[in-house]
Amino acid sequence: MNRGVPNGARSALWFRPAAGLPRFCGILCAAKGRTDGPFGRLRPFFLPLAVVVLLCLAAYGPFGQRALPLVLQKARQTALAERPVVLSRLAAAEANAPKQPAVPVLAAFFGGGRAAATAYCDEMQGGLNVPAVKEGACAGLWATKLPVPRLLQMPQLRNGCEATSLAALLNYYGIAADKMELAYEYIPREDFIASPYGRLGPDPERAYPGDPATESGFYCFAAPLVQGANRYLREKGASMHALNVTGITEEGLKRYLCSGDPVAVWVTFDFSEPYTGGFAWIIENLGQAYTPYLNLHCVVLMGWGRDTCTLMDPLQGVRTVDRQAFLASFEQLGRRALVVR
Repeated sequence: MNRGVPNGARSALWFRPAAGLPRFCGILCAAKGRTDGPFGRLRPFFLPLAVVVLLCLAAYGPFGQRALPLVLQKARQTALAERPVVLSRLAAAEANAPKQPAVPVLAAFFGGGRAAATAYCDEMQGGLNVPAVKEGACAGLWATKLPVPRLLQMPQLRNGCEATSLAALLNYYGIAADKMELAYEYIPREDFIASPYGRLGPDPERAYPGDPATESGFYCFAAPLVQGANRYLREKGASMHALNVTGITEEGLKRYLCSGDPVAVWVTFDFSEPYTGGFAWIIENLGQAYTPYLNLHCVVLMGWGRDTCTLMDPLQGVRTVDRQAFLASFEQLGRRALVVR
């Protein structure tokens, strides 16, 4: 069969029908509301047909490896109107596409809605991407905390909580790391530039804006921190990797702590509502204005109690805070998080 066709070409031939899956799904979704003509008569069979196609494709080995990124790309498009955190979860799923099971993603896609895609991402980030632990293994977690070393950002890094939190995480695993070296040599950073159109600066999802040692520094989110951490780990010959687990659930946080892994998270200084001010800049490659939060803060979650959480706060050191207040702030800032494993 297919004699004389190279293996790579056969794979490409197999994948061509799979590439039509989103269009097929679109036809089904568009036809759901039709009551006249052949679509109306076939309407009761749409759902069973979709389930059969789903199961057949999910069971076929190459599909999970080859077609899954395509489905995730289409799922991203269905979520364009949703809040940015949904897109960040889909980005994390897309980056790890070969590692993810096909069935949940396809189920979300066939569901045809943003809610389904969001639910899948919540489940994936909060369950499938976190360590599996035995039942009852976290029983002692209520009375313990992980020994993350105390590390303060001041006086050197006035606005360097991300670099300081990352250094504390690496030090916890026995990897020597200096906050200043991470801030200026590894974490992507861009200075502000004056232009005829206004102040230009980077997207915090891509690089740190400004100088973390001065008042002109702001913050970056998980992706650039992961990028800098992984380059540092590679150069030091470490076998560990930083992972962007943005979108992780409360249960996912507890599982990481239970497995012995602290988590860098983004909250506000005092867990109050995030707020902005009059300062803003234009994201150069997008041409969009960006107004930063003025009370955002990156800390390391190192302990979990019945009513409290323990944090390694780069401004205050190790401290215990109200768990519900912490979770509310964590949720408001998009459940942004990073681990090193």
